[in-house]
Amino acid sequence: MRPSPVLQWPRERTFILFKLGEERYSWKGLVWLLGLYTFGLLFAAIVSPLVYILIQDIASHHPNGIAAYVEEKGLSQTFDRMRWFWYLLAVPFLLCKCGFFSHQGLGVSLNGINRSNCYYAFTIGCLSIITIAFVQNLSLGNQARLLVSDGSLLSLVVTTLIFALFSGLILSIVEEVLLRGVLFRLFYTALTPFAAAVISALLFAALHFKDIPSFVWDDDMTVSLSSSFTIAGGTIVSIFYTWEPTTFFNLFLVGLILNLLFLRTKSLWPCIALHASWVTTLRLYKEFFNVRETWMGSEAIIDGWLTTLVLSFLALFLIAALSRYYYAKASIEVQNPVSSRY
Repeated sequence: MRPSPVLQWPRERTFILFKLGEERYSWKGLVWLLGLYTFGLLFAAIVSPLVYILIQDIASHHPNGIAAYVEEKGLSQTFDRMRWFWYLLAVPFLLCKCGFFSHQGLGVSLNGINRSNCYYAFTIGCLSIITIAFVQNLSLGNQARLLVSDGSLLSLVVTTLIFALFSGLILSIVEEVLLRGVLFRLFYTALTPFAAAVISALLFAALHFKDIPSFVWDDDMTVSLSSSFTIAGGTIVSIFYTWEPTTFFNLFLVGLILNLLFLRTKSLWPCIALHASWVTTLRLYKEFFNVRETWMGSEAIIDGWLTTLVLSFLALFLIAALSRYYYAKASIEVQNPVSSRY
Protein backbone atom coordinates (compact mmCIF):
# COMPACT_ATOMS: atom_id res chain seq x y z
CA MET A 1 0.00 0.00 0.00
CA ARG A 2 1.44 3.39 -1.02
CA PRO A 3 1.99 5.59 2.07
CA SER A 4 0.82 9.17 2.42
CA PRO A 5 3.69 11.74 2.54
CA VAL A 6 4.21 13.11 6.06
CA LEU A 7 3.79 16.70 4.89
CA GLN A 8 0.36 15.82 3.51
CA TRP A 9 -1.09 14.09 6.56
CA PRO A 10 -4.70 15.29 6.93
CA ARG A 11 -5.86 17.13 10.03
CA GLU A 12 -8.43 15.34 12.17
CA ARG A 13 -11.07 17.12 14.21
CA THR A 14 -10.34 14.79 17.16
CA PHE A 15 -7.17 16.74 17.95
CA ILE A 16 -8.29 20.26 17.00
CA LEU A 17 -9.29 22.63 19.80
CA PHE A 18 -11.85 25.45 20.05
CA LYS A 19 -14.41 23.50 17.99
CA LEU A 20 -12.65 24.39 14.76
CA GLY A 21 -12.94 22.41 11.54
CA GLU A 22 -10.14 20.62 9.73
CA GLU A 23 -9.46 23.58 7.45
CA ARG A 24 -9.18 26.20 10.19
CA TYR A 25 -6.05 27.01 12.21
CA SER A 26 -5.68 29.00 15.42
CA TRP A 27 -2.66 30.28 17.37
CA LYS A 28 -4.85 31.39 20.27
CA GLY A 29 -3.88 28.52 22.55
CA LEU A 30 -0.15 28.97 21.92
CA VAL A 31 -0.45 32.69 22.69
CA TRP A 32 -2.11 31.82 26.00
CA LEU A 33 0.63 29.29 26.71
CA LEU A 34 3.37 31.85 26.02
CA GLY A 35 1.58 34.38 28.23
CA LEU A 36 1.29 31.92 31.11
CA TYR A 37 4.97 30.96 30.75
CA THR A 38 6.10 34.60 30.74
CA PHE A 39 3.90 35.56 33.67
CA GLY A 40 5.22 32.53 35.58
CA LEU A 41 8.76 33.87 35.24
CA LEU A 42 7.65 37.33 36.41
CA PHE A 43 5.70 35.86 39.33
CA ALA A 44 8.68 33.78 40.45
CA ALA A 45 11.12 36.68 40.03
CA ILE A 46 9.02 38.94 42.27
CA VAL A 47 7.92 36.39 44.88
CA SER A 48 10.98 34.15 45.31
CA PRO A 49 13.25 36.72 47.09
CA LEU A 50 10.49 37.42 49.62
CA VAL A 51 9.85 33.70 50.17
CA TYR A 52 13.56 32.93 50.50
CA ILE A 53 14.17 35.75 53.01
CA LEU A 54 11.18 34.52 55.02
CA ILE A 55 12.59 30.99 55.00
CA GLN A 56 15.98 32.30 56.16
CA ASP A 57 14.26 34.11 59.02
CA ILE A 58 12.36 30.95 60.03
CA ALA A 59 15.54 28.88 59.82
CA SER A 60 17.41 31.25 62.13
CA HIS A 61 14.66 31.84 64.72
CA HIS A 62 12.75 28.55 64.53
CA PRO A 63 15.15 25.91 63.17
CA ASN A 64 13.55 22.91 61.49
CA GLY A 65 14.47 20.42 58.83
CA ILE A 66 12.26 21.81 56.04
CA ALA A 67 13.42 25.41 56.42
CA ALA A 68 17.07 24.32 56.61
CA TYR A 69 16.65 22.19 53.47
CA VAL A 70 15.05 25.00 51.44
CA GLU A 71 17.62 27.53 52.65
CA GLU A 72 20.45 25.21 51.65
CA LYS A 73 19.09 24.91 48.09
CA GLY A 74 19.45 28.65 47.56
CA LEU A 75 17.46 31.31 45.75
CA SER A 76 17.66 29.58 42.36
CA GLN A 77 15.78 26.52 43.65
CA THR A 78 13.23 28.72 45.42
CA PHE A 79 12.72 30.59 42.13
CA ASP A 80 12.13 27.30 40.29
CA ARG A 81 9.61 26.13 42.89
CA MET A 82 7.70 29.41 42.77
CA ARG A 83 7.61 29.23 38.97
CA TRP A 84 6.14 25.72 38.99
CA PHE A 85 3.75 26.73 41.76
CA TRP A 86 2.35 29.38 39.41
CA TYR A 87 2.12 26.92 36.53
CA LEU A 88 0.21 24.52 38.77
CA LEU A 89 -2.28 27.29 39.51
CA ALA A 90 -2.50 28.24 35.83
CA VAL A 91 -3.19 24.74 34.48
CA PRO A 92 -6.94 24.78 35.33
CA PHE A 93 -7.27 28.12 33.51
CA LEU A 94 -5.59 26.73 30.40
CA LEU A 95 -7.69 23.56 30.49
CA CYS A 96 -10.86 25.63 30.79
CA LYS A 97 -9.91 27.94 27.92
CA CYS A 98 -9.08 24.98 25.68
CA GLY A 99 -12.38 23.26 26.41
CA PHE A 100 -11.02 20.32 28.41
CA PHE A 101 -14.05 19.94 30.66
CA SER A 102 -13.94 16.14 30.88
CA HIS A 103 -11.63 13.13 30.70
CA GLN A 104 -13.07 12.46 27.24
CA GLY A 105 -11.87 15.84 26.04
CA LEU A 106 -8.39 15.10 27.33
CA GLY A 107 -8.26 11.73 25.60
CA VAL A 108 -8.23 9.60 28.74
CA SER A 109 -11.78 8.30 28.67
CA LEU A 110 -12.14 4.77 30.04
CA ASN A 111 -15.06 4.10 27.71
CA GLY A 112 -14.07 2.06 24.69
CA ILE A 113 -10.41 1.88 25.71
CA ASN A 114 -8.40 -0.41 23.43
CA ARG A 115 -6.57 -2.58 25.95
CA SER A 116 -4.57 -4.41 23.31
CA ASN A 117 -2.96 -1.11 22.22
CA CYS A 118 -1.98 -0.45 25.84
CA TYR A 119 -0.56 -3.95 26.27
CA TYR A 120 1.43 -3.67 23.04
CA ALA A 121 2.74 -0.22 23.98
CA PHE A 122 3.77 -1.31 27.47
CA THR A 123 5.48 -4.44 26.15
CA ILE A 124 7.36 -2.55 23.44
CA GLY A 125 8.51 0.04 25.97
CA CYS A 126 9.83 -2.64 28.34
CA LEU A 127 11.52 -4.58 25.54
CA SER A 128 13.24 -1.47 24.17
CA ILE A 129 14.85 -0.67 27.55
CA ILE A 130 15.70 -4.33 28.19
CA THR A 131 17.34 -4.61 24.75
CA ILE A 132 19.52 -1.56 25.37
CA ALA A 133 20.41 -2.75 28.89
CA PHE A 134 21.26 -6.25 27.62
CA VAL A 135 23.59 -4.95 24.91
CA GLN A 136 25.22 -2.58 27.40
CA ASN A 137 25.90 -5.37 29.88
CA LEU A 138 26.97 -7.82 27.19
CA SER A 139 29.53 -5.42 25.76
CA LEU A 140 30.80 -4.09 29.10
CA GLY A 141 31.22 -7.51 30.68
CA ASN A 142 32.30 -7.25 34.30
CA GLN A 143 31.91 -3.47 34.27
CA ALA A 144 28.20 -3.97 34.91
CA ARG A 145 27.34 -5.59 38.22
CA LEU A 146 24.10 -6.49 39.93
CA LEU A 147 23.46 -4.42 43.05
CA VAL A 148 21.67 -6.40 45.76
CA SER A 149 21.42 -5.16 49.33
CA ASP A 150 21.19 -7.40 52.37
CA GLY A 151 17.94 -9.26 52.76
CA SER A 152 15.66 -11.25 50.54
CA LEU A 153 16.26 -10.68 46.83
CA LEU A 154 12.65 -11.59 46.01
CA SER A 155 11.28 -9.14 48.59
CA LEU A 156 13.55 -6.38 47.29
CA VAL A 157 12.57 -7.00 43.68
CA VAL A 158 8.83 -7.07 44.43
CA THR A 159 8.95 -3.91 46.58
CA THR A 160 11.02 -2.05 44.00
CA LEU A 161 8.77 -3.22 41.16
CA ILE A 162 5.58 -2.06 42.90
CA PHE A 163 7.07 1.34 43.71
CA ALA A 164 8.46 1.74 40.18
CA LEU A 165 5.13 0.81 38.59
CA PHE A 166 3.12 3.14 40.82
CA SER A 167 5.44 6.13 40.48
CA GLY A 168 5.87 5.51 36.75
CA LEU A 169 2.10 5.39 36.20
CA ILE A 170 1.43 8.58 38.16
CA LEU A 171 4.23 10.47 36.40
CA SER A 172 3.11 9.21 32.99
CA ILE A 173 -0.54 10.19 33.48
CA VAL A 174 0.40 13.73 34.54
CA GLU A 175 2.95 14.24 31.78
CA GLU A 176 0.86 12.73 29.00
CA VAL A 177 -2.25 14.72 29.91
CA LEU A 178 -0.26 17.97 29.92
CA LEU A 179 2.25 17.31 27.13
CA ARG A 180 0.18 15.25 24.70
CA GLY A 181 -3.40 16.03 25.72
CA VAL A 182 -2.82 19.78 25.97
CA LEU A 183 0.54 20.95 24.57
CA PHE A 184 0.59 18.79 21.45
CA ARG A 185 -3.00 19.69 20.62
CA LEU A 186 -2.24 23.40 20.97
CA PHE A 187 0.42 22.99 18.28
CA TYR A 188 -1.87 20.71 16.26
CA THR A 189 -4.55 23.42 16.22
CA ALA A 190 -2.03 25.97 14.89
CA LEU A 191 0.06 23.83 12.53
CA THR A 192 0.02 20.79 10.26
CA PRO A 193 0.04 17.39 12.04
CA PHE A 194 3.66 16.47 11.36
CA ALA A 195 4.93 19.98 12.17
CA ALA A 196 2.97 19.87 15.43
CA ALA A 197 4.46 16.48 16.32
CA VAL A 198 8.02 17.65 15.62
CA ILE A 199 7.89 21.10 17.25
CA SER A 200 6.10 19.94 20.40
CA ALA A 201 8.66 17.11 20.68
CA LEU A 202 11.48 19.66 20.46
CA LEU A 203 9.83 21.66 23.23
CA PHE A 204 9.42 18.46 25.28
CA ALA A 205 13.17 17.83 24.98
CA ALA A 206 14.05 21.43 25.82
CA LEU A 207 11.97 21.34 29.02
CA HIS A 208 14.35 18.73 30.45
CA PHE A 209 17.29 21.19 30.34
CA LYS A 210 16.24 23.64 33.02
CA ASP A 211 19.42 23.87 35.14
CA ILE A 212 20.41 27.51 35.50
CA PRO A 213 23.87 28.21 33.97
CA SER A 214 26.64 28.49 36.56
CA PHE A 215 27.63 32.00 35.45
CA VAL A 216 24.10 33.29 36.19
CA TRP A 217 23.96 32.48 39.90
CA ASP A 218 26.24 31.42 42.73
CA ASP A 219 25.82 31.25 46.48
CA ASP A 220 27.76 34.51 47.04
CA MET A 221 25.22 36.65 45.18
CA THR A 222 22.94 38.89 47.23
CA VAL A 223 19.32 37.80 47.50
CA SER A 224 17.40 40.64 45.89
CA LEU A 225 14.83 41.44 43.23
CA SER A 226 17.66 42.12 40.78
CA SER A 227 19.33 38.74 41.34
CA SER A 228 15.95 37.05 41.04
CA PHE A 229 15.34 38.62 37.63
CA THR A 230 18.87 37.54 36.66
CA ILE A 231 17.85 33.96 37.46
CA ALA A 232 14.70 34.43 35.35
CA GLY A 233 16.85 35.44 32.39
CA GLY A 234 19.14 32.47 32.99
CA THR A 235 16.14 30.15 33.00
CA ILE A 236 15.12 31.34 29.53
CA VAL A 237 18.55 30.71 27.99
CA SER A 238 19.44 27.63 30.06
CA ILE A 239 18.88 25.24 27.15
CA PHE A 240 21.70 26.90 25.16
CA TYR A 241 24.23 26.39 27.96
CA THR A 242 23.24 23.12 29.62
CA TRP A 243 22.06 20.92 26.76
CA GLU A 244 23.83 17.71 25.74
CA PRO A 245 23.32 16.77 22.07
CA THR A 246 22.78 13.02 22.41
CA THR A 247 20.41 13.34 25.37
CA PHE A 248 18.50 16.17 23.68
CA PHE A 249 18.04 14.22 20.45
CA ASN A 250 16.93 11.09 22.31
CA LEU A 251 14.41 13.08 24.35
CA PHE A 252 13.17 14.61 21.10
CA LEU A 253 12.66 11.09 19.70
CA VAL A 254 10.78 10.09 22.87
CA GLY A 255 8.42 13.06 22.48
CA LEU A 256 8.00 12.39 18.75
CA ILE A 257 7.17 8.70 19.33
CA LEU A 258 4.55 9.56 21.95
CA ASN A 259 3.02 12.22 19.66
CA LEU A 260 2.84 9.78 16.75
CA LEU A 261 1.33 7.08 18.96
CA PHE A 262 -1.32 9.57 20.11
CA LEU A 263 -2.11 10.39 16.47
CA ARG A 264 -2.42 6.75 15.52
CA THR A 265 -4.51 5.52 18.47
CA LYS A 266 -6.43 8.74 19.23
CA SER A 267 -6.14 7.95 22.92
CA LEU A 268 -3.68 8.91 25.63
CA TRP A 269 -3.81 5.50 27.30
CA PRO A 270 -1.33 3.78 24.94
CA CYS A 271 0.97 6.81 25.39
CA ILE A 272 0.63 6.49 29.16
CA ALA A 273 1.35 2.76 28.93
CA LEU A 274 4.47 3.30 26.81
CA HIS A 275 5.71 6.16 28.97
CA ALA A 276 5.07 4.19 32.18
CA SER A 277 6.91 1.14 30.83
CA TRP A 278 9.97 3.27 30.06
CA VAL A 279 9.96 4.91 33.48
CA THR A 280 9.35 1.65 35.35
CA THR A 281 11.96 -0.43 33.50
CA LEU A 282 14.53 2.35 33.68
CA ARG A 283 13.99 2.75 37.42
CA LEU A 284 14.48 -0.97 37.97
CA TYR A 285 17.63 -0.91 35.84
CA LYS A 286 19.09 1.98 37.86
CA GLU A 287 18.17 0.24 41.11
CA PHE A 288 19.86 -3.08 40.42
CA PHE A 289 22.68 -2.32 37.98
CA ASN A 290 25.68 -0.04 38.02
CA VAL A 291 26.93 0.61 34.49
CA ARG A 292 29.96 2.65 33.55
CA GLU A 293 29.20 5.37 31.02
CA THR A 294 30.31 4.60 27.45
CA TRP A 295 29.30 5.66 23.95
CA MET A 296 26.27 3.41 24.40
CA GLY A 297 25.18 5.46 27.38
CA SER A 298 25.08 5.07 31.12
CA GLU A 299 22.48 3.50 33.38
CA ALA A 300 20.34 6.55 32.53
CA ILE A 301 19.88 4.96 29.04
CA ILE A 302 18.72 8.25 27.48
CA ASP A 303 22.29 9.52 26.97
CA GLY A 304 23.64 6.87 24.59
CA TRP A 305 23.75 6.32 20.84
CA LEU A 306 22.40 2.81 21.23
CA THR A 307 19.22 4.42 22.55
CA THR A 308 19.21 6.70 19.50
CA LEU A 309 19.16 3.66 17.18
CA VAL A 310 16.30 1.96 19.04
CA LEU A 311 14.18 5.13 19.30
CA SER A 312 14.83 6.03 15.65
CA PHE A 313 13.54 2.62 14.60
CA LEU A 314 10.35 3.10 16.66
CA ALA A 315 9.82 6.60 15.29
CA LEU A 316 10.26 5.49 11.66
CA PHE A 317 7.95 2.53 12.23
CA LEU A 318 5.19 4.84 13.57
CA ILE A 319 5.69 7.35 10.76
CA ALA A 320 5.29 4.55 8.20
CA ALA A 321 2.25 3.16 10.03
CA LEU A 322 0.58 6.57 10.14
CA SER A 323 1.33 7.24 6.48
CA ARG A 324 -0.26 3.93 5.48
CA TYR A 325 -3.23 4.64 7.76
CA TYR A 326 -3.89 8.07 6.25
CA TYR A 327 -3.51 6.74 2.70
CA ALA A 328 -5.99 3.93 3.40
CA LYS A 329 -8.41 6.39 5.00
CA ALA A 330 -8.16 8.74 2.02
CA SER A 331 -8.80 5.83 -0.37
CA ILE A 332 -11.97 4.86 1.51
CA GLU A 333 -13.21 8.46 1.46
CA VAL A 334 -12.66 8.65 -2.31
CA GLN A 335 -14.58 5.42 -2.87
CA ASN A 336 -17.40 6.32 -0.46
CA PRO A 337 -17.56 10.14 -0.38
CA VAL A 338 -21.03 10.28 1.18
CA SER A 339 -20.67 7.69 3.97
CA SER A 340 -17.21 8.95 4.97
CA ARG A 341 -18.76 12.23 6.14
CA TYR A 342 -20.70 10.53 8.91
